[in-house]
Amino acid sequence: MPRDYDDREATIRTFLARFEVLVDEFNRNASEIEFHQRRGTELGGRQDELRGMAAQLVAASDLLGFNIYEEVERRSTAGKAEPAPDATAAVAPQMTLSSPPSPRPTVRQFILRESERVYPEPVRAAGLRQRFLDDYGVPVHEKTFGMTLYRLSREKPPRMRREGKQDWFFVPPETNSAASGVLTAEQMLS
Repeated sequence: MPRDYDDREATIRTFLARFEVLVDEFNRNASEIEFHQRRGTELGGRQDELRGMAAQLVAASDLLGFNIYEEVERRSTAGKAEPAPDATAAVAPQMTLSSPPSPRPTVRQFILRESERVYPEPVRAAGLRQRFLDDYGVPVHEKTFGMTLYRLSREKPPRMRREGKQDWFFVPPETNSAASGVLTAEQMLS
Protein backbone atom coordinates (compact mmCIF):
# COMPACT_ATOMS: atom_id res chain seq x y z
CA MET A 1 0.00 0.00 0.00
CA PRO A 2 1.16 3.43 -0.78
CA ARG A 3 2.18 5.68 2.06
CA ASP A 4 -0.41 8.34 1.10
CA TYR A 5 -3.13 5.77 1.71
CA ASP A 6 -1.78 5.03 5.21
CA ASP A 7 -1.61 8.73 6.05
CA ARG A 8 -5.14 9.22 4.79
CA GLU A 9 -6.41 6.24 6.85
CA ALA A 10 -4.64 7.55 9.96
CA THR A 11 -6.15 10.98 9.44
CA ILE A 12 -9.64 9.53 8.98
CA ARG A 13 -9.26 7.39 12.15
CA THR A 14 -8.10 10.47 14.07
CA PHE A 15 -11.04 12.50 12.80
CA LEU A 16 -13.51 9.69 13.56
CA ALA A 17 -12.15 9.25 17.09
CA ARG A 18 -12.36 12.97 17.76
CA PHE A 19 -15.85 13.09 16.19
CA GLU A 20 -17.05 10.24 18.45
CA VAL A 21 -15.76 12.09 21.51
CA LEU A 22 -17.57 15.26 20.42
CA VAL A 23 -20.83 13.38 19.70
CA ASP A 24 -20.66 11.59 23.07
CA GLU A 25 -20.10 14.85 24.93
CA PHE A 26 -22.85 16.54 22.91
CA ASN A 27 -25.31 13.74 23.76
CA ARG A 28 -24.38 13.80 27.46
CA ASN A 29 -24.85 17.57 27.51
CA ALA A 30 -28.18 17.28 25.66
CA SER A 31 -29.36 14.72 28.19
CA GLU A 32 -28.26 16.91 31.09
CA ILE A 33 -29.90 19.98 29.54
CA GLU A 34 -33.14 18.03 29.14
CA PHE A 35 -32.97 16.95 32.78
CA HIS A 36 -32.38 20.51 34.00
CA GLN A 37 -35.10 21.89 31.75
CA ARG A 38 -37.54 19.32 33.08
CA ARG A 39 -36.44 20.09 36.64
CA GLY A 40 -36.59 23.83 35.91
CA THR A 41 -40.13 23.42 34.62
CA GLU A 42 -41.06 21.51 37.78
CA LEU A 43 -39.46 24.15 39.99
CA GLY A 44 -41.03 26.95 37.97
CA GLY A 45 -44.44 25.34 38.44
CA ARG A 46 -43.88 25.06 42.16
CA GLN A 47 -42.74 28.70 42.28
CA ASP A 48 -45.99 29.67 40.54
CA GLU A 49 -47.95 27.66 43.12
CA LEU A 50 -46.09 29.35 45.98
CA ARG A 51 -46.62 32.76 44.42
CA GLY A 52 -50.34 32.02 44.08
CA MET A 53 -50.64 30.83 47.67
CA ALA A 54 -48.78 33.93 48.89
CA ALA A 55 -51.11 36.14 46.83
CA GLN A 56 -54.11 34.43 48.44
CA LEU A 57 -52.70 35.13 51.90
CA VAL A 58 -52.10 38.77 50.93
CA ALA A 59 -55.67 39.07 49.64
CA ALA A 60 -57.03 37.42 52.78
CA SER A 61 -55.01 39.78 54.97
CA ASP A 62 -56.57 42.69 53.08
CA LEU A 63 -60.04 41.34 53.77
CA LEU A 64 -59.14 40.96 57.44
CA GLY A 65 -57.92 44.55 57.53
CA PHE A 66 -54.17 44.20 57.93
CA ASN A 67 -51.17 44.43 55.65
CA ILE A 68 -49.20 41.19 55.75
CA TYR A 69 -46.01 42.88 54.50
CA GLU A 70 -46.11 45.36 57.38
CA GLU A 71 -46.77 42.55 59.87
CA VAL A 72 -43.78 40.54 58.61
CA GLU A 73 -41.58 43.62 58.83
CA ARG A 74 -42.89 44.58 62.29
CA ARG A 75 -42.39 41.10 63.70
CA SER A 76 -38.96 40.64 62.17
CA THR A 77 -37.71 43.97 63.54
CA ALA A 78 -39.18 43.25 66.96
CA GLY A 79 -36.76 40.33 67.21
CA LYS A 80 -39.40 38.13 68.73
CA ALA A 81 -40.23 35.04 66.77
CA GLU A 82 -43.61 33.62 67.68
CA PRO A 83 -43.64 29.85 68.14
CA ALA A 84 -44.53 28.04 64.94
CA PRO A 85 -47.79 26.06 65.18
CA ASP A 86 -46.52 23.47 62.69
CA ALA A 87 -43.43 22.46 60.74
CA THR A 88 -44.46 24.48 57.68
CA ALA A 89 -44.51 27.71 59.63
CA ALA A 90 -41.04 26.99 61.00
CA VAL A 91 -39.68 27.35 57.46
CA ALA A 92 -41.44 30.69 56.91
CA PRO A 93 -38.70 32.91 58.40
CA GLN A 94 -36.31 31.61 55.72
CA MET A 95 -38.64 32.80 52.94
CA THR A 96 -37.85 36.34 51.93
CA LEU A 97 -40.85 38.45 51.13
CA SER A 98 -40.17 41.35 48.87
CA SER A 99 -42.46 44.06 50.04
CA PRO A 100 -43.82 46.65 47.65
CA PRO A 101 -41.88 49.90 47.24
CA SER A 102 -44.34 51.78 49.43
CA PRO A 103 -46.70 50.50 52.11
CA ARG A 104 -49.58 48.83 50.36
CA PRO A 105 -53.03 50.06 51.33
CA THR A 106 -55.99 47.77 51.89
CA VAL A 107 -58.34 47.36 48.94
CA ARG A 108 -60.84 49.67 50.64
CA GLN A 109 -58.23 52.38 51.23
CA PHE A 110 -57.01 52.03 47.64
CA ILE A 111 -60.53 52.38 46.22
CA LEU A 112 -61.27 55.47 48.28
CA ARG A 113 -57.93 57.09 47.43
CA GLU A 114 -58.18 56.39 43.70
CA SER A 115 -61.83 57.36 43.38
CA GLU A 116 -61.20 60.59 45.29
CA ARG A 117 -58.20 61.32 43.06
CA VAL A 118 -60.24 61.10 39.84
CA TYR A 119 -63.38 62.71 41.32
CA PRO A 120 -65.79 63.74 39.73
CA GLU A 121 -65.00 61.07 37.11
CA PRO A 122 -66.23 57.52 37.70
CA VAL A 123 -64.10 54.48 38.46
CA ARG A 124 -64.71 50.86 37.49
CA ALA A 125 -63.91 47.77 39.52
CA ALA A 126 -61.90 46.11 36.73
CA GLY A 127 -59.82 49.25 36.18
CA LEU A 128 -59.12 49.60 39.90
CA ARG A 129 -58.13 45.95 40.14
CA GLN A 130 -55.69 46.29 37.24
CA ARG A 131 -54.23 49.49 38.69
CA PHE A 132 -53.77 47.75 42.05
CA LEU A 133 -51.99 44.86 40.33
CA ASP A 134 -49.78 47.28 38.36
CA ASP A 135 -48.92 49.40 41.41
CA TYR A 136 -48.37 46.66 43.98
CA GLY A 137 -47.91 43.46 41.98
CA VAL A 138 -50.54 41.69 44.04
CA PRO A 139 -53.26 39.77 42.23
CA VAL A 140 -56.64 40.11 43.91
CA HIS A 141 -59.76 38.00 43.34
CA GLU A 142 -61.81 39.39 40.48
CA LYS A 143 -64.86 40.13 42.65
CA THR A 144 -63.06 41.83 45.55
CA PHE A 145 -63.15 45.34 44.10
CA GLY A 146 -66.80 45.14 43.04
CA MET A 147 -67.83 43.80 46.45
CA THR A 148 -65.86 46.48 48.24
CA LEU A 149 -67.37 49.22 46.05
CA TYR A 150 -70.84 47.85 46.85
CA ARG A 151 -70.10 47.82 50.57
CA LEU A 152 -68.86 51.41 50.40
CA SER A 153 -72.12 52.39 48.72
CA ARG A 154 -74.13 50.74 51.52
CA GLU A 155 -72.33 52.54 54.35
CA LYS A 156 -74.19 55.20 56.28
CA PRO A 157 -73.35 57.75 54.96
CA PRO A 158 -72.36 56.20 51.62
CA ARG A 159 -68.79 56.73 50.41
CA MET A 160 -69.48 55.61 46.82
CA ARG A 161 -72.50 55.64 44.52
CA ARG A 162 -73.17 53.66 41.38
CA GLU A 163 -74.65 54.89 38.13
CA GLY A 164 -75.52 52.23 35.62
CA LYS A 165 -73.89 48.84 35.90
CA GLN A 166 -70.17 49.65 36.14
CA ASP A 167 -69.59 53.32 36.94
CA TRP A 168 -68.85 54.16 40.55
CA PHE A 169 -68.51 57.72 41.84
CA PHE A 170 -66.80 58.97 44.96
CA VAL A 171 -69.14 60.73 47.38
CA PRO A 172 -67.20 63.51 49.15
CA PRO A 173 -68.11 63.88 52.83
CA GLU A 174 -69.15 67.52 52.41
CA THR A 175 -71.67 66.67 49.67
CA ASN A 176 -72.95 63.56 51.33
CA SER A 177 -76.66 64.09 51.84
CA ALA A 178 -76.83 61.80 54.86
CA ALA A 179 -74.11 63.82 56.56
CA SER A 180 -76.19 66.95 56.14
CA GLY A 181 -79.27 65.30 57.61
CA VAL A 182 -81.12 65.05 54.28
CA LEU A 183 -81.95 61.51 53.24
CA THR A 184 -82.33 60.34 49.67
CA ALA A 185 -85.30 58.21 48.67
CA GLU A 186 -83.04 55.14 48.55
CA GLN A 187 -81.80 55.80 52.08
CA MET A 188 -85.34 56.29 53.38
CA LEU A 189 -86.42 52.92 51.98
CA SER A 190 -83.43 50.97 53.26
